[in-house]
Amino acid sequence: MGNHSTLGTTRSYLRFDLPEIPKGSRINWAKLNFFHTGGDTTEARIELYPVADVWEESSITWDRQPKQYFAYSSHTVSDRGWVSFWITQLVRDWYNGTPNYGVCLKRQGEDLYRKLFYSSDYTRDTSLRPSVTIDYTPSGDQKGEYRIYWVDQFHEGAKAPRQVDRLIQDAKTSNANAIFLQVRRRADAYYNNSLEPKTEDPQLQPGFDPLADTITKAHAENLEVHAWFATMKIWNQTTPPAASDHIYNTHGDAKKGTADYWLSEDRQGNNRFNQEAVVDPGHPAVVDYTIDVMAHVAANYDVDGIHIDILRYMDTDWGYNPTAVARYNRQHGTSGLPDPEDPRWQAWRREQVNNLVKKSYATLLGIRSDLKISAATITWGNGPATIEEWNRSAAMTKVFQDWRRWMEQGWIDFTVPMNYYDAARSPSSFDRWIRWEKDHQYQRMTVGGVGIYLNTIAHGIDQIRKTLATSSSGNRMGGTALYSYAVTNREDVANNEFYRALTRSSPYDDHPEPVFETDAAPPEMPWKSSSTTGHLLGHIRCSEADTATVQVDGPEARTVSTDGNGGFVATDLPPGDYRVRFSDTEQRFTVTPGRVTKIRIHR
Repeated sequence: MGNHSTLGTTRSYLRFDLPEIPKGSRINWAKLNFFHTGGDTTEARIELYPVADVWEESSITWDRQPKQYFAYSSHTVSDRGWVSFWITQLVRDWYNGTPNYGVCLKRQGEDLYRKLFYSSDYTRDTSLRPSVTIDYTPSGDQKGEYRIYWVDQFHEGAKAPRQVDRLIQDAKTSNANAIFLQVRRRADAYYNNSLEPKTEDPQLQPGFDPLADTITKAHAENLEVHAWFATMKIWNQTTPPAASDHIYNTHGDAKKGTADYWLSEDRQGNNRFNQEAVVDPGHPAVVDYTIDVMAHVAANYDVDGIHIDILRYMDTDWGYNPTAVARYNRQHGTSGLPDPEDPRWQAWRREQVNNLVKKSYATLLGIRSDLKISAATITWGNGPATIEEWNRSAAMTKVFQDWRRWMEQGWIDFTVPMNYYDAARSPSSFDRWIRWEKDHQYQRMTVGGVGIYLNTIAHGIDQIRKTLATSSSGNRMGGTALYSYAVTNREDVANNEFYRALTRSSPYDDHPEPVFETDAAPPEMPWKSSSTTGHLLGHIRCSEADTATVQVDGPEARTVSTDGNGGFVATDLPPGDYRVRFSDTEQRFTVTPGRVTKIRIHR
């Protein structure tokens, strides 16, 4: 790669046939390895470019070489020896269906002397030839499993110390190992140290902190506690909240016509969805406010995780907050209200939800790297069997929640698809969704949600068993989450009957071994406990930083976009030295495994 006095500028193209690995395996990292011959020891930067077109070794020439994408990875080469390029995300993409056309190697500044790597043309020593190294974990090798209860605040369960005592006892009786404790219903707080006003719920014991009490008692029994936030819905009463600083009062109807108006609207201008006032993720202030509320809990409570709910739009024709529409029109050179079915408008709204997800992830891990970040996700309709069917699903086209991509890109630790189906009425939908979920976990994890409240105890246990079973491709989920602790069946059978049936023989389960017969530890998350990559959280202060392109260069290259506030995120970056380029400004930084690197660019 480089320049030769006789040959002129030279480049190298190569392509490997990928080895077969078990479907659904988690690719931890991948490298492309070359042996440098060491003729000239002058330092040179060699760049790796993914190839964009089909090419053949027998017919490729300088004038007929295929197109390449941007520089994906690079390495400084000098002395004789092995050189490795990180290609982790590239290999993940290839296994996930992106065409594999190979890569091109170029020297940065092609007018300089070339560097030589061994290939089959130049050495008979097979040990010195190029190779691809892929480290992966088969999904079926997952150790441990989650057994989680959603504990909502619309019922008793954690509104007084005695209720929390009972909650912990019931969790232990059923061999559960984690709790999703609702701490926010509608922009209110079920905990004392909060950025938002305390809930007006009259059933909450005055002065009591459900989150703090649950953490103390659960941790004493080796139970995890994840703070559960309902994000978009903020009010559903005809009279406003009593607290003057509630965001409905500060950013609701009273602020209509100003930039401080945060409510989402449908195309007709209605701002109530089934009597609910909801905020719009297309308004930049909504994104940062929502993250700040969750981050405050992460910084002030010893929670094991943050569980995010209602990460979506309400329906296809929602998202018409005036600030959001103005941003869309400015970016696309359009005017007026876009059609709800316009693919560009749908993709734009999907990206606003993506921005909230990945910025939440990087921000929260920047506070505590061991936090486990999860999201409750939509499974409406018949489950998909192919990527094409997924792209037509309600999650993608109705509420703009691309949770498949969140796992693929490493923007979340685990998703919890809400597979809420009555086994007597919709057995095939449940079965299709859990099959899809098991085989599409990518670099993260899925914990299957079961709507036990819709089912008999027998059917609920059967759905749990199906969720935990290994797929025909050999893949397992990371466990199951049960909705809900307060309503365990539709038969009005006492909840303690359900709790006991999970761990003991009962008339509700004819299987010889109860589904939760023995204790189980939560599943391992190797991308956290044995991390080989780090993350970037950046912010650009500039009037042009809304949905701007940012180039990240280093051991692995990324092109990312900013959100409405100039924030940008790159997850799962290989460790090493990088630089960020925005317009004519650049900044250097270093990525450390398991950590979030934070940078600010002023322009």
